[in-house]
This record gives sequence, structure tokens and C-alpha cells, in this order.
Amino acid sequence: MGGKLRSAVIGVLIALLAAVLIACDQEPTLTPPPEPTMVAAPTDTATPQPAATPSPTPTPEPTMQAAPAATATPEPTATPTPAPTAEPTALPTPEPEVDAPLPFDPSVVRGTLSNGMSYYIRQNEEPRGRAHISLAVKAGSVHEEESQRGLAHFVEHMAFNGTERFAKQEIVDYLESIGSDFGHDLNARVGFDDTLYFLEIPTDDPEITETAFQILSDWAYAISFDPEEVELERDVVLEEVAPVSGFQFAPSRWFAPTALRFLAVLPEGSHRSSGGR
Repeated sequence: MGGKLRSAVIGVLIALLAAVLIACDQEPTLTPPPEPTMVAAPTDTATPQPAATPSPTPTPEPTMQAAPAATATPEPTATPTPAPTAEPTALPTPEPEVDAPLPFDPSVVRGTLSNGMSYYIRQNEEPRGRAHISLAVKAGSVHEEESQRGLAHFVEHMAFNGTERFAKQEIVDYLESIGSDFGHDLNARVGFDDTLYFLEIPTDDPEITETAFQILSDWAYAISFDPEEVELERDVVLEEVAPVSGFQFAPSRWFAPTALRFLAVLPEGSHRSSGGR
């Protein structure tokens, strides 16, 4: 085995030596050197800045929720027993103020004359061109004594039968001549505590207005009571009183004492709606 190895190594060495000798015998060939190639200088390339790494979002820590407090169960409250309510006491009804004056109409002009007579004036749109004039005397049937029953009514009748300035029927004749109707526009009536005379006249003539006030003045204190006219008027008044005298009135228990006092002195002739002649 060793002999074969030596023979192989010797053979390899002989081959290498022969190759070297051959190479020494040949002329070497000059190879031209390669031309250098111009290489472009590299352009400076901006180095990209590394992108900012986003900060990690902090994860919220879990909130600890307080455990609900235990609700105390309310103790049952005892229902209070209502106290007995006292019966309401009825308040006394105040007595009406009979002496308190009624509110006065602000559209009425009022005043007092030098002789003490009060006057009241109110303008009305209708009837146009007419004036209604009244005389209220504060005396009526309630002021009569027992022996004077019917006297207030008789005086009211005599006012149309003559005064100091107007004889007999002149008052009626004059007022009818200017368009007044006796009974509707010219009349009188007796009440319990007053006697009212009234007339209606046109307002387009100052002389008529002056005469009308002269009539009212005579009615107030200048009735003539002519004896002849008194006898003539006596029968007229008695005819008016007769139907009332035969009427029997049974007072009801529902009438107040004050009302009964007035009913006992009903004005004579009060059955007439006009209250006068």
C-alpha cells in the first residue's frame, strides 16, 4: 500500500514539473491595460429622517365603582288621626246702612237756590227739543194727621184750579196751547212722603220756559184755594176716594212693621195710575 502511494506522488510531481518547463519556453503576450471608465460622482441623496414613532396611547385604568350603599328600609309611619273639626260659627249678618246715601249720578248738575230750594239738572238726547220739569214737595200722606186723611191729595188737585198768577183753569189751558197733553205731559201725584208735580214743554222759546217756572213757583207756595173751586173739586176727590174706601185690606204677616205703617195711610185716590186728576 505504501509503494503505490509513493508511485502516485512521484507521478504527480513529474507532471507538474513538465508543465512548468513548457510554460517557461513560451513568450508572454502583452495584454493592453483597460481604459479607465469615467464614473459619475454619486449625487448626495438626502437621507430620509426616520418618521416619529407615535407615542403609545395610555390605556385608561379601570375606574373602581363604589359598591351601592345598602338602602335602609323606612320604618312604617303611623298615620295621624285627624282632630275633630269644629263646626263653623255663622257670622252675624251686618245690618244694612239705611242712612248711607246712594251714589249720585255724575252727569247730574245740582245745587241750592238762595231760598233753600234744591235743583237737579240732567241733559237727555231724547226727546229732542223738549224739557221735562218736575217739582217735588217733601210732604205726602204719611205726614197727615188722622183728621187730615186725603188732604194731601186734595191740595194736589187744587194746584190745577188757580194760583196767584194763573186763575182757575189757566195753567191747563196755557200748557195745552203749546202742545202739552194734560195727563201725559202735565200731571201730579201724591206719594207716602212726597207730592210730585210735572210738566213738559218745548225748549225753543225762552218765554215758555220762564212761564213754566212761574207755574212751578205758584204750585210750591201760591195755590189760591178759591172757595168756589174748593166746592167744585170736593165732589171730584170724593168720587176718586169712594172705590178705595170700600176696599178691605187684610195685612199679611209677611209685611214689615214699617210697611204696615205706610199701608195704613195709603194716599187717597192712589188707585189711579196717573196719581192725579
